[in-house]
Amino acid sequence: MGGYTADEKLRLQQLRALRRRWLRDQELSEREPVLPERRLGPIAAFWERFLQPGGFWRQKKKPYGITVSNPAVFP
Repeated sequence: MGGYTADEKLRLQQLRALRRRWLRDQELSEREPVLPERRLGPIAAFWERFLQPGGFWRQKKKPYGITVSNPAVFP
């Protein structure tokens, strides 16, 4: 008296197929980018890279101040 009825088996099979199709649709391929590629000119591209956090010009503040990178040795 256990087990699924024919209707329940059909419903479970359809749900399984829908879940698999939904999961397949969630995967993006290289041909399907999320956002359009931003084209920047040379000056704008420089400032975009320059102002990123953790840039080289932000590493050291003062010789004896707190530094992010390895401290320089001063006599």
